[in-house]
Amino acid sequence: GLDRFGFFYWFKKELGVPFFYNSKTDWEHGWQFNEFDCKNLTKYKWWLNRRMHQVVSSNKKKELIKSYGHKNTHVAPYPFFFFNNGFLKKKFLKKNNNDCLLVIPNKIQPFTEVEEEKRRILKYLTFIDNYKNDFEKISVSIPPDEKGHEIWQYIINKLKFDYIDGISPFDQNAYYRTIELFNNFEYITSDCIGSHALYSQLMKKKFSICHPPNEIRRYHQKLNIPQNCPVRAKDVVRDMEYSFSIDYLKSRYFFLIKDNPKKGFFDFDWALKTIGDNKDITKEQIREILGLNIIGQIKYYINKII
Repeated sequence: GLDRFGFFYWFKKELGVPFFYNSKTDWEHGWQFNEFDCKNLTKYKWWLNRRMHQVVSSNKKKELIKSYGHKNTHVAPYPFFFFNNGFLKKKFLKKNNNDCLLVIPNKIQPFTEVEEEKRRILKYLTFIDNYKNDFEKISVSIPPDEKGHEIWQYIINKLKFDYIDGISPFDQNAYYRTIELFNNFEYITSDCIGSHALYSQLMKKKFSICHPPNEIRRYHQKLNIPQNCPVRAKDVVRDMEYSFSIDYLKSRYFFLIKDNPKKGFFDFDWALKTIGDNKDITKEQIREILGLNIIGQIKYYINKII
């Protein structure tokens, strides 16, 4: 997660660190909203990066992965915090967007069937179409890496919306683009829980989930898990399905469910708490955690050779 959305790039630039410096560290890049409710999925994600140092968002999470036997764990907020509230913050022009709605449909899901995903997204955006008279403008965000997919080509031909580019995790300016994109709207709505819900709150936008999420059927046979993994594919997929279900949403994040995007939820204090612990962490402390010094780089390249 360190390289995704441009965090590592901008942090090295901020410190004046050579760009060839690298780090054997995994930093959680997005809101892990289900981490304590879906333990199989959490353990699987940890296991994939078990040989790396890890940065997690809370002391509670640190204790959880410590129980798995992990030793090199640090605590810091999710990277978005540093771009929106911390030392990587930039000023963006405030826009008059009081009557504009941004729609962020759930991404095309892994381990699913194409036709089922077409029906799911079409059903959701058909529902959103009912609100066109309530807003001056409704824009639908499509992830750049999905724009050419047959599913979105099908949807675009079916429904007329202002379709705009979303955010790619492989874009070095992705966090800044997220802030700039959200800054164009007062209201943000979706059919799923995710990082966008947290980031919109931190930016003081009105967020809502107005359409019950469809029960997405995933096929565990499509998930390749090595034999030495301590978690079964069936259990991982079960957790994935549960964390995006209406039952989970109602039990854990009921306050986000609204009957109209105009009633969107906003609680800055909740967002600031949720974005992570140890917000006072300094740039120098992060440098040490990531090993962005001569000694750290020698260790990194020796481990690579070994």
